[in-house]
Amino acid sequence: MGSRIHLLAGVAFLLYVAFAFLGFRAAGANGWMITLMTLSVVVFILMLYTLHRIQVALARITARMEEAAGGNLAGRITGIRKGAATEAAAWALNDLLDQVEAYFRETNAAFEHAQKGLTFRKAMTSGLHGAFRQSLERVNVSVEAMADSQRLVQKERLLARVGELSAVNLVKDLKTIQDFLVAQNQDMRVVANLSRETAEEAEASTAGIQAIVADLNRVIDLIDSTHGQITQIHEKSSEIQQIIQVITEVADKTNLLALNAAIEAAHAGEAGKGFAVVAEEVRTLSENTKDAAASIAASIGSFGLATTRMMNDAGHMKEIADTSRSAITEFAGQFQRFSESARTSLAQVTRAQDKGFTSLVKVDHFVFKQNGYRTLQAGLDSAEAKAARTDHHQCRLGLWYEQGEGKKAFGQLACYDRLALPHARVHGNVHAAMGLLNERWESDPALQEDVVAAFQAAEQASDEVMDALDCMVTERHGG
Repeated sequence: MGSRIHLLAGVAFLLYVAFAFLGFRAAGANGWMITLMTLSVVVFILMLYTLHRIQVALARITARMEEAAGGNLAGRITGIRKGAATEAAAWALNDLLDQVEAYFRETNAAFEHAQKGLTFRKAMTSGLHGAFRQSLERVNVSVEAMADSQRLVQKERLLARVGELSAVNLVKDLKTIQDFLVAQNQDMRVVANLSRETAEEAEASTAGIQAIVADLNRVIDLIDSTHGQITQIHEKSSEIQQIIQVITEVADKTNLLALNAAIEAAHAGEAGKGFAVVAEEVRTLSENTKDAAASIAASIGSFGLATTRMMNDAGHMKEIADTSRSAITEFAGQFQRFSESARTSLAQVTRAQDKGFTSLVKVDHFVFKQNGYRTLQAGLDSAEAKAARTDHHQCRLGLWYEQGEGKKAFGQLACYDRLALPHARVHGNVHAAMGLLNERWESDPALQEDVVAAFQAAEQASDEVMDALDCMVTERHGG
């Protein structure tokens, strides 16, 4: 632009000199003409100087604008002369640079603080006008939105970390419970076996106890019978004593009569000799009878003492037998109750064992599902993914259901048939969800929906497994 101004000024000056020279020749040389030409030259020189000043000012303005275009907003127009042709343009440029610099400074400050989480530092709009002010106000709205986003991100980050911590510890806690239930199930199996043996032995012993009780009752009846017979013998011995007493008295009287007869025969002399012989025989017979009666009385007395002792002993035996009968009857009742308690305990232990095992396999399913969920974060090569790949035939429930005690104990129940299909669906849906976890699932919403749908199907099937297990226990043992 400066070269064009210089070219135009030079052309104008040459034209002016040419016209002045032509006029001077035509009018002739005089003082007025010379003065006029001199003034014209001075005016023209002043005009050239003014144009030069304008050119210098425009060059400075252009330089500041070029610096601003290059990103340097620190430069300003200084030394502005009052009344200069470019004064207004210079001040306007300075004001524009002030606005732009302040705008970028506040914008940068607000976003820099926001990136550090210091969203309280807003862009200051004071001193800015028009679009600059409106833009900074929108920047402040954006900073507020960033603050909300940061709070949300921090919240989500905290929830994610807590969720991750919870998930990891949940699996750990479930495995602890799982180990406890495994040990408890083994202990319950031992207790169940002991209870079963106790119940069987008690059942087998009940018949023996009943036979013993029957034999003891027969013994007691025999003791009662013997006591009665001994009492009768003792009574008969007393009667015999009385009879012997009568015989003794008769013998004494017979002896006395024989003695009197002998005396009378002696008084009769020769005529009474035969009667004396008879009397002597009678006396001898009565003496022998008396001696025999005394001997019998002594024997009967000893027998009476023996029967008395036997009767006393039999009485004691009867008392002991009566006491034993009560004790034996009570023992038989207690043993019967013990046998019934053993059967009840066996039923309760078996029920507790079944509930304990169902609780264990429920925890197994919780751990299995958690391992499937953890695969989303831990990856398909993780230990969780490996654990979640177990199929429904090789897991604890599958082995128990198809090959172990489950089929033997529950196979005849209606609820047993309800377990196989949902159990297979739990494993199948978790495996299907894991199969969808390829390299695109994090950015493919449709694939993510399929993963969620597979896990939801696994959860639904898991609920059916839980219901079937509870149904089996209830059907076998009652409500």
